Amino acid sequence: MKHIKSRGKAQVWSLDFIVAVVFFAIALTMYFKYAGSIFNEDELDLEGLRIEAASISSGLLTPGYPQNWNESTVSRIGISDDGNNINPEKLQNFLALSSDYERTKKLFSVTN
Repeated sequence: MKHIKSRGKAQVWSLDFIVAVVFFAIALTMYFKYAGSIFNEDELDLEGLRIEAASISSGLLTPGYPQNWNESTVSRIGISDDGNNINPEKLQNFLALSSDYERTKKLFSVTN
């Protein structure tokens, strides 16, 4: 029988392998660190939007200010008369006012 010599070429823990594993671990750690913070920021943005939406919807169910407002006199938008009935004239004024998006945002006191 022939004797097989071991030449040492099949070493698993070579320097190249160790460097590759270290780089991979660093990249994986950075990915999970930054991906997690991105999701947290999105969650905060979404919560801010929910708060603003609730504020807008409750504001719309008020009479607004002044009581009989129009596009030029409005300081707080509201489209109802007594909380349960929508005033068609105020609704029409609101639709006309909504063409000026920036002004409407200011009247609702929203930032997003």
